[in-house]
Amino acid sequence: MIVISDTTPLISLMKIESLDIIEKMYKEIIIPKAVYDELIINMDYQSEIDIIRKCTFLQIKIVEENLSVSLLQKQLKLDLG
Repeated sequence: MIVISDTTPLISLMKIESLDIIEKMYKEIIIPKAVYDELIINMDYQSEIDIIRKCTFLQIKIVEENLSVSLLQKQLKLDLG
């Protein structure tokens, strides 16, 4: 099973110290580079950044279908993360 995540579930699981649940359930989670960037950009959350950087089960992928991403963003009013 391929599992792709956005930022919100990862942050929520980190807050309750349960990020390991998704690793146990799925072994590997794919996140777009924009999601990874959003997770590590705010230096006020250094401990959370360290947790994300150490997560070997998160596989960062660069999205190549920029038009599709742009259309989804406009239609669903989403940011990149």
